[in-house]
Formats: sequence, C-alpha cells, structure tokens
Amino acid sequence: KGCIGGILWMYWYDWIDGFLQYQDYISVDNEELSSSLSPSKFSFYSLVGAALPPGIRTSFLAFSKDHIGPMTTALSIVLEQFFWCPLVYGMFEIPVSTVMNNGVSGVRGIPTEVKSNLNRLLVSNAKVWTLANVLIYNTPLEWRLFIGNVVDIFWQSIVSDISANCGVSEECDIDEDKYFGEADLLVATMMAAAAAKEKENDNNIPSGVPEPS
Repeated sequence: KGCIGGILWMYWYDWIDGFLQYQDYISVDNEELSSSLSPSKFSFYSLVGAALPPGIRTSFLAFSKDHIGPMTTALSIVLEQFFWCPLVYGMFEIPVSTVMNNGVSGVRGIPTEVKSNLNRLLVSNAKVWTLANVLIYNTPLEWRLFIGNVVDIFWQSIVSDISANCGVSEECDIDEDKYFGEADLLVATMMAAAAAKEKENDNNIPSGVPEPS
C-alpha cells in the first residue's frame, strides 16, 4: 500500500509540474493559441486561454506571467486538495484500508466507509498539508517526493487512526492538538532551514569579478 501510494504521488508531482508550466509563446493570436493546445504543449494556461474572451485572456496571461510563482503554488495546492486527494482517498486509501481490515467481505462496505470518512480525511489533509505544500511546490521537482515523505511521517499517524477503523467502527477521534501541532512544527523547521540555506548561498556569491593579474 505504501509503495503504490508513493508511486501515485510521484506521478502527481510530475503531472502537476507540467500542467502548470507557463508557456511563453501563448498569445492572443488564434494560430499560436491553437498550436499551444497540441497534446505535447497542453497546460492549464493554454486551456484557460482558449476558454476566455480575447480581452480577458490577454490580461489573465499577463498577470499569470508576472506572478507565476504564487500562481503555481496556489493552483497546485487547490488542485491537490479538491481534485487529486478526493480521488486518492476515495478510490485507493479508504477502500484498500477497508479490505485490509475486513478481507474480501469488506468490499461491500467500501461505499459506506468512503462516505463516512472521506470528508473528515480531507479536512485533516488541509490542516496538515496546506502549509507543507507551500514549501513542497517551491522546491525542485526531484526533491518534492522526499520532502513530502518527511511530512508524511506525521500524516500517516493521522491516516492510520482512520484506516484502522475503516469497516470496524463508525467513529474515530483524532488528537488534533498532538498531530497538527507536530506537523506545523516540522514544516516551520524545514522552512527556516531552507531560508537559512538560501541566505548562506547568497552570501557565498562573489560580489564582483576579480581583475586579471
């Protein structure tokens, strides 16, 4: 289960990075916009650009280009929370946990378990991962899965409480002060370390080019 979950998130990070890649050649020109919608160049900006009227499209693309960092981070978090997480939790995490707890006989109870646990799991996900994702989606693609796995150590403590009760009991109380406090502390520490590293790198950059001897 953990291995498959890691593979799912690896593909998600790879897909969302490409989908939110801003393509500078997109313009209001119909021919260029049409070419930008080819399968190899499909992105959020080409999709929205094709749907908006020309005047709004120009302003939207210009704003997106000027604020590409915050736009990418915000869209990544929103798409993960409201698109990807419901799919993963509703079609993988909860169903697999139900079957693991009850065997094949638990298959019939999957719809009930998804209905009773999905919303609660999504709320917990937002509390733990929103701040963490600000850091994750601003790191290079090759480091995202690693950083996500560090935060996932605390997240799995929450998921395990819910998973252990899938198909066993109707209620599962979560110690929010314990789990969310530890997760927030971890993310704050990681962000402070990243900021310190960036400052150290800036200080190591030479202020000028030495003159030849």
